[in-house]
Amino acid sequence: MRHALGLCLLTALACQSTASMTVPGGEPFRLAVGESARLEDSDLKVVFEAVIGDSRCPRGVQCVWAGEATIRLTARLGDQTFESELTTQKPEGELAGHRCRLLAVDPYPVHGEEIAPEDYAVRLELTPL
Repeated sequence: MRHALGLCLLTALACQSTASMTVPGGEPFRLAVGESARLEDSDLKVVFEAVIGDSRCPRGVQCVWAGEATIRLTARLGDQTFESELTTQKPEGELAGHRCRLLAVDPYPVHGEEIAPEDYAVRLELTPL
């Protein structure tokens, strides 16, 4: 019985997400849906909220247009909240006085396979303006 309880506890601890991290300015970092990052030496905290659209041409299909993925980010700086949407076609924007660059949206679509909303992750880069 103690072995089973210990195994359950270890499983629960292993499944906990590292939901927040500190990242240096100008360096790429990865966030899964719901995760956040705080910019080093700053109070800026960015949260990857969701992929709100993904029309990228799936692997295994020939498309006339490459398509795009659109993501939503929320930033908090002090008591202010900011929202931003970036796309793979327009990957740079300003967010709370910082340049935010979308480097990648993963996974890339594959013909015949659906991506669950919680399976997405992004690679971003934040730089103070």
